[in-house]
Amino acid sequence: MIDGAIYSRENKFLLHVNHRDNGILKLDSDANIPGILTTIASYAQQYEVSDDAATSYYEQTIKLVDKYAAYNKKITVEYVDPQTSEFTTISSKYPNAGITYGDILVTATKNGVERYKVVKYKDIYNLVQNEEYAAYGYTIYTVSSNNIENALTGAVAYVTSLETKKIGFITGHSSQDYTADYQKLLKENNYELEIISDQIVAEIPEDLDALVIASPTTDFMAEELDRISAFLDNDGKLGKGLLFFADVNSPYLTNLYEFLEEWGISVGEGVLFDTSANYHLADDPTMLYMASTGEDSIADSVNLCVSGYNVPIEACIESTESKTVTSILGTAPTIVAAPKGVDASWTGHSDYTPATYSGAIQTKVSTYYENELVASYVTVFSSVEFIYSQYNEYSDVSNKEITLACAERAAGADDIGIHFTTKTITDESFADSVNQAEANAIRIIFMFLIPVALIVAGIYIFIRRKNA
Repeated sequence: MIDGAIYSRENKFLLHVNHRDNGILKLDSDANIPGILTTIASYAQQYEVSDDAATSYYEQTIKLVDKYAAYNKKITVEYVDPQTSEFTTISSKYPNAGITYGDILVTATKNGVERYKVVKYKDIYNLVQNEEYAAYGYTIYTVSSNNIENALTGAVAYVTSLETKKIGFITGHSSQDYTADYQKLLKENNYELEIISDQIVAEIPEDLDALVIASPTTDFMAEELDRISAFLDNDGKLGKGLLFFADVNSPYLTNLYEFLEEWGISVGEGVLFDTSANYHLADDPTMLYMASTGEDSIADSVNLCVSGYNVPIEACIESTESKTVTSILGTAPTIVAAPKGVDASWTGHSDYTPATYSGAIQTKVSTYYENELVASYVTVFSSVEFIYSQYNEYSDVSNKEITLACAERAAGADDIGIHFTTKTITDESFADSVNQAEANAIRIIFMFLIPVALIVAGIYIFIRRKNA
C-alpha cells in the first residue's frame, strides 16, 4: 500500500479548471474542466507497476496537480470516490471515453461546443521494464519519470481550443528521422501532424499551415522545391511557414541550399567550434551555449539553448520592407567554423578568426492581400539537436521553447493564446552543468554587451571615414 500525501487525499480527486489571466495556463476563454484520477494502488496493479518504486512519482503527481490550483485561483480540485454514483454519472456521460483506473478525463465547453480528452496512466508516467523480474519470466514495470505536466496541460490545451493548426513533416529525404520528440511537443500543443514520407514530394496538402524538414541526406529536385515555394506563396495569400533543421552529417544539398538562399539564409559547411573554455559543455567545444540576440521578441522567453554539431548559417541578403531576415539565436564571439569531422582535441583553430554565429535565422516575407497584411516565414536552425538532444529535457535549456515559438509563428498559431513547454521530471538536474548565474551572464553578453560593442564600433568607423 502507498501512504503519506496520496492517502491524505483518499486517492481520488476531481479537477475543475476555469479561465485565468496568466500563469502556468494561458486560456483565452472560460472553461470548466473536470478530470478524474482514481485509486493509485489500483492503477499501479493494472499496469503491473511496483508500488514501492513508483511512490515518489505518485506523490509528485499529486503535488503538481495541486500547483494548478495554487497558482490559479480559478482552478479548483475536488475529490471524487470512483465507487460512488457521482463517478458513474461522469463515466456514463462519456461512454466512448473508456474511463478506467488511473485515467484523467478533461472536458471543456467553449462557445457552446464541448470537447474532452482522456489522459491515460501511460501518458502520465514513463515505464521501464524491471529486468530483475524479467529474468524470472515476469513482466513488471518501474516508473522512471513523470509527464503529468505535459499530459494534463496538453489535455487542457486541446479541449480549450477550437482552432487546430496542422504541420507536415517531410521525412522522405532523410535516412533517419530525428523528429519524434518534436512531433510529441507539437501534439501536446494541439497541433495535427501529417507525415510526408515520399522520396519525391509529389503534393503538399493545401490544409497544412507549415512544413518541417529535418536533417535531409538527399537533395530535393527542382520540381519539389517549386511545390514548396507554391505552398509558401499560397496563391498570394501567404500565411504559411517552413522550418529547417540542418545536420552536420548531411552532404552539401545544392538545390535545397540555393532555395534557402532565395529566402536570404545561407547554409555553409563545417562545424561550429568554441575556441574558449566558457561557452560550451565540458569536454566538447562543439556543444555550444546559445542565447537570444535581442533582435526578435520571439526569443524573449529563451534562457539558454544548448546545441551540438552546428553548421554555419548566416543572413545573405539585406532586409527590405517586404522581406526581413533576422538572427534569433547567437553564439558567443569565440566561435570558428571548423572543418567537418574535427574532435574535441582539435588545435587548428589558431588559424581561424573567432566570430559570433547564428543558431537560428528567420525570414519573413509579407504583403497585402485584400487590404490585410499577410506573411510567410522560413526559419533555419543550425542543428537538428535543437529538437533531438538529451539536453532538451533539462529545465535550464530553452530548446523546446524556441522551436515551439518558431512553429507557432510559422503556422500562424502565435496569437491563439495558449502554449506550453514542459520537461520530463526525473531526479536528474542540469544545474551542475549550467547554473542560473552562468546563464544570466551569457544572456547579458549576447543581448547587451555584443550589441553595444557593435554600435561603438560602427560609430568609430563612421567618425574615421568622415575625418578621412
